[in-house]
Amino acid sequence: MPELRNAVTAAALLALEGVIRLEHLGPRLKESAPRSAARVDEPASSATRLRGELSALEGRRILEALERCAGSQTRAAKLLGIGRRTLLKRLDAYGITRPRRGK
Repeated sequence: MPELRNAVTAAALLALEGVIRLEHLGPRLKESAPRSAARVDEPASSATRLRGELSALEGRRILEALERCAGSQTRAAKLLGIGRRTLLKRLDAYGITRPRRGK
């Protein structure tokens, strides 16, 4: 289940216009998508696409760090080389639910 959550979070980060399209999904999800969904309407500009890719990468790295640190925000921030407050701001910015102890 964490893999699907990570894929959806990454796709949401890439979907700058608010619509998740096939190009926003990872390769495993793309392979299982129906062929009719393979059409891409309008390519985004290079700068927009790059910003989206960087945001998605950062979001994935944050999720990976939290997973590696068993949800410890302090340890994940240290692993990422950022302050805990910065991590919390980025969690909020990306709409990533903050892990809670004991859950």
